[in-house]
Amino acid sequence: MARPYPPVAVVEHLGGRLILEADAADRYAAAFDKLTEVALDPARSAEMIGQAAAKLAGSRSAQPTDELAGQGVAA
Repeated sequence: MARPYPPVAVVEHLGGRLILEADAADRYAAAFDKLTEVALDPARSAEMIGQAAAKLAGSRSAQPTDELAGQGVAA
């Protein structure tokens, strides 16, 4: 049985929301499927985030780095 409605993709961004149907939505579904395929499992993701946080915490100085200061981010 055919679906009553075409596939839909909702893309939220800083300027609002974009709603795509049919072929355009299929491209987003394919991209999502690929990301799901290559993503780490939750435990490995948490481990990787913890390692990155520990590395960042060990490399912080009293002053923000030039890179972070230029982006308006406090270290």
